[in-house]
Amino acid sequence: MNAVISWFARSPVAANVLMLIIVCLGLISLPSMQRDTLPRIDGETVEVQVAYPGASAEEVEASLVRVIEERLVGLENLKDLSSVAREGMAAVRAELIEGSDADAALAEVRNRVSAITTFPQDAEEPVVRLAERLDLVAFLMLTGDVDAASLRSWAYRVQERLIDQEIGSQVLIDGLRQREFHIHVDALALRQHGLSLAMVEDAVRDALVSQPAGTMSTAESDFLIRVTTPREDLDFYRSIPLVSNEHGSVLRLDAVAEIGDGYEHRPLIIRYNGQPALQLTISKDRHQDVLRANARLDTFLVQANGHPKLLDQPGWLPPSLHLERTFAWADLVESRLRLLVDNGLLGLVLVFCALWAFTSWRVAMWVCAGLAIALLGTLWLLHVQGATINMISMFALIMAVGILVDDAIIVSENIYARLEQGSDPRAAVVRGTQQVLVPIIGATATSAAAFLPLAMVPGAVGDFMVVLPITIIAGLIFSLIECFFILPHHLLPAMRRKHVDQRRLARSAARPSPGRRKTLGARLGHLRQSIDGALAWYIARVVLPTARLTVRWRYAVLALSCAVLLACLGMIRGGIVPWRFFVNPDGDVITVSVRFEQGTPIAVTSKQVQLLEAQLEKSVAALLATPTYAQEAQPIVHRSTMIGSLPSSRGTMRADGSHVAGLIIGLRPNEQRNLAASTIMQRWQDDMQDQRLAGLQSMRFEGIEAGPSGADIDIRFAAPSWPALEQITHELRQALQSYDGVHNIDDNLRLGTPELQARVNDFGRSLGLRDGDVARSLRRAVIGGEALRLQIGADEVVIRVGSPSREIVSHAHIARLPITTPVGIMELGQVATITRQQPIASIHRSNRQRVVTVTADLRSGVNTDDILDALGRDSTNLRADSELARMRDQHGAQFLFEGVAATQSITMQGLQRGMLVAVVVIYLILVLTFASWLQPIAILAIIPIGFIGAVAGHLVLGLTMSVISFFGIVGLTGIVVNDAITCIHFINHHRRNGQSLGEAVVTAVGERFRPIIMTTVTTVAGLLPLLLETSTQAAFLIPMAAAISFGLIASTVGTLIVIPALLVVLYDIRGGMLWLRHGISPLHHVQARQQNDDATEELAR
Repeated sequence: MNAVISWFARSPVAANVLMLIIVCLGLISLPSMQRDTLPRIDGETVEVQVAYPGASAEEVEASLVRVIEERLVGLENLKDLSSVAREGMAAVRAELIEGSDADAALAEVRNRVSAITTFPQDAEEPVVRLAERLDLVAFLMLTGDVDAASLRSWAYRVQERLIDQEIGSQVLIDGLRQREFHIHVDALALRQHGLSLAMVEDAVRDALVSQPAGTMSTAESDFLIRVTTPREDLDFYRSIPLVSNEHGSVLRLDAVAEIGDGYEHRPLIIRYNGQPALQLTISKDRHQDVLRANARLDTFLVQANGHPKLLDQPGWLPPSLHLERTFAWADLVESRLRLLVDNGLLGLVLVFCALWAFTSWRVAMWVCAGLAIALLGTLWLLHVQGATINMISMFALIMAVGILVDDAIIVSENIYARLEQGSDPRAAVVRGTQQVLVPIIGATATSAAAFLPLAMVPGAVGDFMVVLPITIIAGLIFSLIECFFILPHHLLPAMRRKHVDQRRLARSAARPSPGRRKTLGARLGHLRQSIDGALAWYIARVVLPTARLTVRWRYAVLALSCAVLLACLGMIRGGIVPWRFFVNPDGDVITVSVRFEQGTPIAVTSKQVQLLEAQLEKSVAALLATPTYAQEAQPIVHRSTMIGSLPSSRGTMRADGSHVAGLIIGLRPNEQRNLAASTIMQRWQDDMQDQRLAGLQSMRFEGIEAGPSGADIDIRFAAPSWPALEQITHELRQALQSYDGVHNIDDNLRLGTPELQARVNDFGRSLGLRDGDVARSLRRAVIGGEALRLQIGADEVVIRVGSPSREIVSHAHIARLPITTPVGIMELGQVATITRQQPIASIHRSNRQRVVTVTADLRSGVNTDDILDALGRDSTNLRADSELARMRDQHGAQFLFEGVAATQSITMQGLQRGMLVAVVVIYLILVLTFASWLQPIAILAIIPIGFIGAVAGHLVLGLTMSVISFFGIVGLTGIVVNDAITCIHFINHHRRNGQSLGEAVVTAVGERFRPIIMTTVTTVAGLLPLLLETSTQAAFLIPMAAAISFGLIASTVGTLIVIPALLVVLYDIRGGMLWLRHGISPLHHVQARQQNDDATEELAR
């Protein structure tokens, strides 16, 4: 290796060719890398959905969910099986083990589901697919004061143009109802003519013929014969014949029914700033770049709406309509990436200034150039791995600015020191690089091992953060290549120049010329000399005396260090430094989900939501009236209201019924306001406590989630019976309400829409009537029978035959519905018993058991672990005297902690395992590096010192410790051991030259003070702009930057004070053991070591 280093240092072609290869690879890869907010988290899950219109949740569970579950039991690589049965829909999710072949699993699930023959006759075809793996690009709102048909038509045009211009890979329209040709049959007219709904449905289906009738050949040409009907003409439907009599009179459809063009009866209202609207959701696949898609969307919006400043360039949308982007992930991506790039460049400038202060501008320039080379190589390797440019990878690159420069600093400083000692420039470059080969390789290996735990964290958080260690380790590889094979050659001219400058300054000092004006170079040279002189004075007058004092009072130093460590642990446990597993940064969107009693009419729900909106305006006005926000502009820029739908935490919608509603509040960007979204949300929520909405069951306030998260409290439980589940839910909600700081308490156990149940009575059975016959007749009467589906333009139109809803307004109307029996048409009340029931709205199942989930969120400063521990959670079970244990014993329940608690448990356990592996690997690397079992213990002791600094940094800056902070602490482990490695390496060097341990420690501390300070200053300087960033866009990564920066500062002190003290103590202990085992006194041992150091080292090993 030494020969290779020497060859590259002496060969300008080899070093430059290697540099150009790395630079070209990086520059080629950079434009083609995809950009995103956060790393993609892929979950392999197969979904099965089956629609069963009109069926209750219990009926769906019995006839669909359980059947599908039984078929999927034993599926290869199945990790978890969960399902939901709700009114009219069954959904089963099969989650696969990580790394499974999703396509093979999808095919197997399709085969198993298609083999089921016991599905109800009226159930629709099952839909089997992989869980959607698309990334959100933006939400658009098409709004205007127009009728529903026009809004719908223009929404389809917008959707088509978005797809044609490749703005995203999928565009969905939310808020559309199914278009229908409804045939509302009069029940009285049917009875008068002896007809049933089934007969009408069959007549319509037979009339809508469109099928080939063969081929006819003539002398002129061949013809295809097809029988068709004008399916889009409503007059054709009116003339469909139903029956005819012996006189030739024909009863046509319009004599017994009203035919019209409309939409399905589904309660859904969407408003945008008070006007009717439809939402378009644009998503992209993993191969599309979110910023490029958003740039094309900017152009699209100008084309659609017209240029805002050029009135003579109107858009293609009519003036009554407007298309507005309400939210775009790309805006978040662009602002955060720009923030990180700006901070990274500023950090690089600070690194250059720090290097120049300690060496020279030429050395600083080439070290920074080498850093750029290493970063370009890292980008190329990331591109090969399929990684994206996102917040985590960008932060890893910023962190790398300080970490990767360490190797170059050690090399350049050692070369600089040799030159200062009088070596020839070429010899200084070659031998200075070769001398630090072993410690740099050891330090790089330990750094890579320290970041290894972040790649071993399981679950969503591990997938979320895995790009960070990959980036750092890739950077370390290229940093080694650059500092050994490229940097020495580039430093050689700088060292020659430095050597010439030294000789010139020496001659100038010997023959001063006071009349000559100093050049800029001379002034900089004298400034550098002043810095060197001040540093030398500080080392001689402060560092060396402190090192001697440390060695003398080594036991006191160690005792004080242990006391400070215990104090830091106590601050976390006591809440002085707050802890929260995952902290989402303040965003620009607030979502509110409200749920009223099942069966609440949509008009009532809409009126209650208007009260919620009015309170929002009052709450914001109250905040703006306070002195803190008196100069603040109106923070709300738009408001989306959904009646009959709930917004998810990522802003998408899902239809759920007339009793639910949602609000999505868009705020001005963070940079344009001081009023935080969390402050608005908190005030709004507190004000709503004073005016209870009628019939309200739950109300949840949350922001858009930007990472792996969920409810702070998420407790799932199973019990033998439904009443037991209801009782546990009630008791658990009450228990959570008793704790301060707990809010947004909710559960998924809800009663459904009241239903009327019909069962064939004895008279009906005597006629040969079955429950299935009654069910089909009722379904046609209430829901309507689906005669056919047509594709008309962009719409899929359902031809539905049934009774008009206005005829079914009471229990009595239901009883008079006509039912076809074997003896003719009779009323339902004659052949069936009708009872009123309150069904279950939805039934959730996990691994073939009914389960209920209770969730809650915590206010800032409240610890999830404290609440769960108070409820009775133990590390492996429930405490015997706890509330949960009582519920378990009383009801036979089984509890499972999900959400943040489960993610926290999985992540922290993975971190602990990974940290243990990392420490063992680092220790073994150090053993191989130093050929000693004792010295690595002193080096590893620097890790708790770094932890002390990280905790102190959070305390000083008022930050909340989170899993992101611990990721920084884990990464800090690899950084802080590097300085300790080189320090121990130089201690050994001086001991081999005959110095005693105490003298070697003092000498090495004096020699390594400058490079240790350099590495610390450059790493902290690289992170300083991000650490001081006030933008909320950087709030997500500031805790990690604080952990690394403050931890590194503390470890610098530890390397110069604590590590030398500990090393001497360890040798004290070793000397005592030698005396006990071999009768060698410590004094004799010291004398023997000074006479024959090698023999003593062999005895110790």
